[in-house]
Amino acid sequence: MNINPFYEAGAEFLQGRRVLVTGGTGSLGEAVLRRAENAGWDVEFVVFSRGEAKQSEMKRRFPRHRYVLGDVSRLEDLERAIKGVDVIFHFAAYKQVPAAQVNVSTAFTTNIVGSQNVARIAVQHGVEHVVASSTDKSSAPINAYGVSKAAMEHLFQEANAWGDTSFTIARYGNVIGSTGSVIPLFIRLMKEKKPITITSREMTRFWITLDQAVDLIVASLMSADGTVLVPKAPAMSMETLAKGFADLAGTEVQDIGIRPGEKIHESMVHQAESIHTIEYEDFFHIFSPTLVKNGEENSALFEYTSDRPKVTWEWEDMYKVLVAEGLL
Repeated sequence: MNINPFYEAGAEFLQGRRVLVTGGTGSLGEAVLRRAENAGWDVEFVVFSRGEAKQSEMKRRFPRHRYVLGDVSRLEDLERAIKGVDVIFHFAAYKQVPAAQVNVSTAFTTNIVGSQNVARIAVQHGVEHVVASSTDKSSAPINAYGVSKAAMEHLFQEANAWGDTSFTIARYGNVIGSTGSVIPLFIRLMKEKKPITITSREMTRFWITLDQAVDLIVASLMSADGTVLVPKAPAMSMETLAKGFADLAGTEVQDIGIRPGEKIHESMVHQAESIHTIEYEDFFHIFSPTLVKNGEENSALFEYTSDRPKVTWEWEDMYKVLVAEGLL
């Protein structure tokens, strides 16, 4: 099954609506506003974030939308942004694994308490639909970031029982070129002609472009309540990625050791989730376990992990994408 019909229906659903974007000044928020502008969507966005400098910059580029400074961990801040909102894209989160691992309380306050606030405010104000962005690290989590996003997923699945608001989740892997990700670091090291640092040569990771992430978020509007929409994203060896940048820089790959909380391989669908997962050609639907009736569970268990993906990328595949995205 192709995801495009879900995306097209989701884009149609958004027309004429007001959409609150938490963490709206991040890479994904900017990509959503850019898509709306390029596609001519009749959508008013409320960009909600803590960064006044980033908001000022975005307001110059996308002046017709509303901008609200605030923090999702403060319910009163969300109250100032929620008026007239029909849809929420919930992107606000602390996302860097090492930082969250040594700032657990702060990460949990934003990623869990903040998400609970978003869910509460959505139900109280009659928001039609909430879509949250999640991560492969929420599947069988071993670090604070993954645990916090797994809790967010479960919270949003439960929130479907709080009122008439529909909650769905889009789960995906590393976003190519997103702020704070490894590729901007590799590009900087390459330009500075420095060794390309890698934490483990054994690691593999899933990859998705910003445009593909936007497609997934919009398509999630058409998912059943509580569903986690997961793409069959390609994966790549981190050693292969690092060697590609090192060759461009004329330097070498330097091992620096695994950081706290890092996995060797990531999981998009864990075996324990597969019992209530439907697999299609290009994506998975993971249904809320509380909404799956007895007798509807899958008998064949499976996993979708970055060491056994549908598609494995080599450096040439990533290089083409980096050029197409204007990153090289």
